[in-house]
This record gives sequence, structure tokens and C-alpha cells, in this order.
Amino acid sequence: MQLLRTVLGTFVSIGFILLVIIFQPEVRRFLLVMGNTMKGRLDFLDNYFNISGNTELFENEESADDIITAVTSMSKTKTGGLIVLTDDFGWKNYANSGIELNANTNSQLLESIFFKNSPLHDGAVIMSADKVIAASCVVAVSQSRDIPSDLGLRHRAAVGVTENSSALAIVVSEETGKISVAKGGKLIQNISNPDLKEHILSLLH
Repeated sequence: MQLLRTVLGTFVSIGFILLVIIFQPEVRRFLLVMGNTMKGRLDFLDNYFNISGNTELFENEESADDIITAVTSMSKTKTGGLIVLTDDFGWKNYANSGIELNANTNSQLLESIFFKNSPLHDGAVIMSADKVIAASCVVAVSQSRDIPSDLGLRHRAAVGVTENSSALAIVVSEETGKISVAKGGKLIQNISNPDLKEHILSLLH
């Protein structure tokens, strides 16, 4: 009986190995499906119970607050500026036209970039997630006739960069100090801080 069990065990082991070899693609697909299913369940649990502390959400809130602090300060001093927040619309094409920074979002950094005597103050700052990717970037200017004639190139650039992308552009007027937002090719002038934060978080989330 012991010999029979050993022989049968050997046949079972060899048969199992042969089945794995023969059905290797199917086994691989099965494991991938199981892995994705488990990952989805773990992500659900993480979101539901906040297992990881929701670090990304905290970073996005921090980034939004830094941006708002910077543009509010710039508004008070009538320091013109254009900040383009991007997610997936090919920001590299714009970032390559400026000076690469790849720095963490910081209100003082943004203010210093747009300081009137700074060599980087002309052009747009390109941001992605919680990073300042590049400064002094050239972006497309909108030719839309719907833009009020009293608005300058910054506002037209803000509308232009959002016309064919999911980007969000924030403009501070050098003449009035008013803060505007462009999204989907539409310009919202004189926006409040709470509304501005809502727009920023809608892109970062």
C-alpha cells in the first residue's frame, strides 16, 4: 500500500505539472483575473475604511491650498500669472517649451516665479498633481471671439490651453488683480476662493 501511494502520488504530481504546462495561458489569465479582483476589493476596503490614511487626498488638498495662497497673494499685489493644471493631455509638449523645475508645489515658489523681476515670470507654469513641472512655458492662444476685448494674452492663453484638453487654467490679471479660471474653453472671471478650490480638486482627484 505504501508503494502504491508513492506511485500514485508521483503520477498526480507529474499530471498536475503537465496540466499547468499545457494550459499555461489559461492559468495565467485566471491568476491575472484573481489578482485584479483582489486588488479591486483591497482598493474598495482602503477607500471605505481609509486604511492608508488617504494620503493622496491630503496631498491634493495641500496642493490646492498652496495654489490658492499664491494666487490670492498675487491678486493683492496685481502680479500677473498663468498656472495650468494638467492630468493627461500631454503636458510635456508645453513643459518642453519652458524651464523644467519638477518641484513640489509650494506657494512661495509660485509667487517667486511670477515676481515681476523674475526671469521666469513670462509664460505659464505647468503643474501636474502636486508637482510644478515647468515655468515660462509657451501655450496656445485662443482665437475665440467670445473672449472680452479688454482681456489680454494671459486670458486668451488660458482659454486656448483648455479648448482641446481637460486642463484647468488659473489667471491673475496684472491690471485688476482679479482671479479667473478657464476650463473646457470657457472663462469664469472673478472667481471666489471656495469655487477655485473646488475646480482644482475636481482635476486633482
